[in-house]
Amino acid sequence: NADGAYSYGLEVDIRKNLAFMGMPSFDFVFNGALIKSLVEFPEGDREENRPMQGQSPYLVNTGIFYYNEPLQLSVNLLYNRIGKRIVGVGRTTGGGDASRNIRVPDSYEMPRDAFDLTASKRFGLLEIKLAIRDLLNQQVTFKQFSDVMVQGEGRRIEQVTRCYRPGMNLNFSATLTL
Repeated sequence: NADGAYSYGLEVDIRKNLAFMGMPSFDFVFNGALIKSLVEFPEGDREENRPMQGQSPYLVNTGIFYYNEPLQLSVNLLYNRIGKRIVGVGRTTGGGDASRNIRVPDSYEMPRDAFDLTASKRFGLLEIKLAIRDLLNQQVTFKQFSDVMVQGEGRRIEQVTRCYRPGMNLNFSATLTL
C-alpha cells in the first residue's frame, strides 16, 4: 500500500462580456487549472511514486458564447484540453531479488485538442438545436514510457499502446413547447 497521497493546485475561472470591445452579444469564458498530485510509496517498495490515476497536471476549458435576444439565436464555440494522465497504473512483477523484477509501465492518455460547436434558434414555441462535438476529430492516443539503459546510455522509450479517432458527433433536435 501507498504511504500517502496528495493533490493540490490552482484554478482560474474568468467570465467576461465583450461589450467593452463593441461586441455586447458575446461572452468569453475561461477555466484553467494546474494540479500537482503524487502517490508516495515506502522506501524500498516495489512500486514507484507516481501521479494519481486519472489526474491531469493541467486542464483548459474555454469558449466564446454568442446570444442575440431579438433573433432568439445562440451560437457557442468551446475548446477543451487535458494534460497527460495515467489511465492504467503499472506494476512491478517478478520474484525475489530486484534484478529479476520487471516493471510494467503506467499507461497514459496523451493530450489532444477538442472543439465543440453548438447553435440554437427559437421560432415561437419551436426550438431547433444543432451540436457538433469534436470538430477536429484528433486521434486519442495511449502510451507507455520506460527508462532503460542501452549500451551504458540512459534512454526513454515510448510505446503507443492504443490509438483511435472517436469521430465527430453531430446532433440535431427540435423541441416544441406547448
